[in-house]
Amino acid sequence: MYARRVLAATGLIDELPDIEGVAEHWGGDVIHCPFCHGFEVRDQRIVQIITNPMGLHPAGLFRHLSDRLTLVLHDGVAADVPAVEALRTAGVRIIDTRVQRIVTGDDGHVVAVELLGGDSIEADAVVVSTRFRVGAEPFSSLGLALEDHPSGLGQVVSVDHAGATSVPGLFAAGNVTDPSQQVLGAAANGSWVGAMISSLLAHEDINAAARPSANETDWDHRYDGDQIWSGNPNGTLVREIGGRTPGTALDVGAGEGGDRGIANLIDAVAPSGTLLVVGHDLAPMRIPIDPHEHSRPFDPDAFVRADDVAAVLTGSPDWDIEVHETRPRPPGSASAQHHVDDVVLRARRRTP
Repeated sequence: MYARRVLAATGLIDELPDIEGVAEHWGGDVIHCPFCHGFEVRDQRIVQIITNPMGLHPAGLFRHLSDRLTLVLHDGVAADVPAVEALRTAGVRIIDTRVQRIVTGDDGHVVAVELLGGDSIEADAVVVSTRFRVGAEPFSSLGLALEDHPSGLGQVVSVDHAGATSVPGLFAAGNVTDPSQQVLGAAANGSWVGAMISSLLAHEDINAAARPSANETDWDHRYDGDQIWSGNPNGTLVREIGGRTPGTALDVGAGEGGDRGIANLIDAVAPSGTLLVVGHDLAPMRIPIDPHEHSRPFDPDAFVRADDVAAVLTGSPDWDIEVHETRPRPPGSASAQHHVDDVVLRARRRTP
């Protein structure tokens, strides 16, 4: 893949406290953000498990949401620090001990937090403080460096006002640069940095007095090296043209690099001449997939297909469609292992 600029918007991964039951209920009855989940747990029995000093930061917000808030000082915070004393004075129940596990009820929801020693606290919702790991691994080979976040809970990618990182040509946006961004903020940041990239590229082209085609650059990069495909002709094409009398012909979009595209050459066909279009059957590309397991290699509707050409010719007084069908590709043909069927359109131009 070739690109003049790359935008890293790979987000972050929450690293949960190592407490039994937290991962199983994460995003349900185990939450971390009062702004994301607070409305759903208002007035409920909330147990907040403190595992680092930053865990105290949202405690006051959860106190606003419920008068049944309990803080458990599991790790990383002493019971006598001013912030804890202030919460205690404000009526928040403080328990200074470690958590053993999250207890699940018969209905699959959280019912309690079990403490070390066996005591339990009834709970409808559990709040934890997570650490985070940004998705910078794909760019580590470029020398992308991370810096510690002021919270002490992880590292982030450092960027300038336009989203540029320390690696030339690499930009970053969203949670990979700021873990506090919610969905709308992260999306807005990505839009902003994308605009910055577009402007920078435009100014580069102005200074170079150039207007490069992204598609041309991409295809040139793809095919300027070693041969990718077999070099053999499509077996369906061979069957269609085999035995025909040699004459004047124009072969468009065939062979190595032929998937650059197809122009509208209908008007170039001579009277009594034949227009032959052979293309992959893209129907399998429309079969629903699980995006968590697979990804589409390309958009099947982004290509000019034999069916599109047939739609232009259908009803035209200048053309007779002789063949328009889907057929299996002959065994041993080029790409037969990747594309098993072809769509064939053969049409003849009428003589005036």
